[in-house]
Amino acid sequence: MFPFGSDDAQKFEDNLAYLEKVEYKTGYSRGGFETRTYMITKDRVEREILRIPGPIVNNDAYTVSSPYTREEFIQGLKGFKIGKWKKEYDNPMVLDGTYWDLTFYYKGDIPSVRYTGSNAHPKNYRAFKKFMQRGEEDK
Repeated sequence: MFPFGSDDAQKFEDNLAYLEKVEYKTGYSRGGFETRTYMITKDRVEREILRIPGPIVNNDAYTVSSPYTREEFIQGLKGFKIGKWKKEYDNPMVLDGTYWDLTFYYKGDIPSVRYTGSNAHPKNYRAFKKFMQRGEEDK
């Protein structure tokens, strides 16, 4: 499935060199969803945000410049050790919370990798979310 090594976490990290796009979606039980699409070019990261209406977020679509270069973005992702995350997090005891979905798309024949969560997340998720939303403070 992956062209590198034998360890999934290392494969994930190695494949970041071929990263083309990241989709990061969040949803709230009381309505409203956000999708952030990060397009990775040779030197830069372009970010587009789509907000779907709900009581928490307003309907809006816009582009916010990413504060990261390609190299900074990839190094930042490596720091979160995402390859060691479980593919799915779920807390069935919470019925009205949040949902998140994170998908990595690569160049060539490397298959996409997806992580999801419903009312549960990895321990470093809050720091990851802050990293992904950096530069959006004024929106």
